Amino acid sequence: MKSFRSTLVFALVVAAVVGYAVFEMKRGEKNEAAEAKEDRLFSWEEKDIQEISLRHDDGGLVIVREGDNWRLKEPVSDRTDDFMVTSFLSSILSQVAKVVEENNQSWADYGLENSTTKVELVGPGGERKAIEVSQEKAYDDSHFIRQGDRLLVGSSDWAKLGKKKANEVREKKFFHSDKKIVAFRIQVPKEKIDITLESKGDEWKSSQYPDVVIAKSEVDKFTLDSSTFKSLDFVAEETEPKILAHFGLDKPDLIISYWLEGAEGEGPHWWMKVKRAASGTEGFAYHSERQTIYKVHEDTVKRYAKSLGDFRDKKLPFKFQPDAVQELTLKTRLTDLKLDKKDGRWIVANPPAGKEVDQEKVKGLIDRLSELEAKYFLGAKKGKGLKPPVNSVVLRNQEGEELLSMSWGTSFKAKQELATDSDEELYYVKTSRVADTLGVVVSKLDELPGQTLLKDIPKEEPKKPEGGAAMSRPMTPEPEGSQ
Repeated sequence: MKSFRSTLVFALVVAAVVGYAVFEMKRGEKNEAAEAKEDRLFSWEEKDIQEISLRHDDGGLVIVREGDNWRLKEPVSDRTDDFMVTSFLSSILSQVAKVVEENNQSWADYGLENSTTKVELVGPGGERKAIEVSQEKAYDDSHFIRQGDRLLVGSSDWAKLGKKKANEVREKKFFHSDKKIVAFRIQVPKEKIDITLESKGDEWKSSQYPDVVIAKSEVDKFTLDSSTFKSLDFVAEETEPKILAHFGLDKPDLIISYWLEGAEGEGPHWWMKVKRAASGTEGFAYHSERQTIYKVHEDTVKRYAKSLGDFRDKKLPFKFQPDAVQELTLKTRLTDLKLDKKDGRWIVANPPAGKEVDQEKVKGLIDRLSELEAKYFLGAKKGKGLKPPVNSVVLRNQEGEELLSMSWGTSFKAKQELATDSDEELYYVKTSRVADTLGVVVSKLDELPGQTLLKDIPKEEPKKPEGGAAMSRPMTPEPEGSQ
């Protein structure tokens, strides 16, 4: 028994010594790595790189340079987001590593015998350089790297760089043509919206409603926004009927079509279709240039479901020249006034005792009226709250010609008149410039300066006698009982 115990103790001592030796060896390697000189893994410049190849457990990617741009070749052929590719490549080229051993043969000790992460770049003249990255951590979250026969320790950045996915560098933007958009169509079947606007010189027109004035600024905003639209992600690489039906795109909620200047054929020359998801916070879309289905933000349909009213000139109903106004008639619950402008000042016939026209309020009222705009065009038959109108204002020029007449009535909530769930408060408004009843934000009318446009005439200060002291009446005793 004593001999057995001695043997056991001896074995434990030997094991401890061996373990300590291995520990010291590994620690020495790590210390050497920590103290080693750092080298760039790829000593090329960004402009020299012709191809980027990455392989990892979740797949990989191959990106090639085509002129001044990049293109994804694997796992699918597609445009890339060149900014994302350039950022990815710059990160790779900036990586440095510390040499542990120039001629290593024990790759299994560092998780590099069968590494699943490989990065390869093709530089000038087709020269290839590659590295393999170990999943085994060295120290401080750094990674062991194999480059030929060299063993190195690289930074913790490889945890992300080595796992880059193709979808992260793919172009998520839908529209890519540099041709000018000369017409577009918006269809929203569930809301019975179907409008087409065409460019006619410097103006945009609706062939369905040729008399409607379109605001070019609203068209520019829509075409810029829709033509630069980006998806969130990619969900399928096929657009067969059964795939479209799976995502509800066989019955889209929104269709946007473009006609392009100089493009072949009658058109439309480009389109995209969008479907709200049945549940969740996303939608799906595809477009005419790719057999790909994209994930898009849940509000995409709402964002682009524009009606004709959204493109109308919202300032037109209130357009007049403020400087031309020479006569103003205002009727409200509080007043019924007619003002005339003479010699640059506003006057009122037979003003109430002690009252005069407030010149600043009149100017403010006219200026604010010229700044009003419609929030919604409700149609000519809308607006029960205008029967009869509660308030009105009429502006005329020097010849007595009407510049603007406007009446407004009770307020209403947007959802009472429109296909919306908005509780926004608006007034029913009519003007002489358009046939439609308008919806104008309540605060815009409530903030109009002056309900009466009159003010108290300032009292004159008591005249001072030549001696400088103000004249005063002699004090008289108050009658008794007045306290």
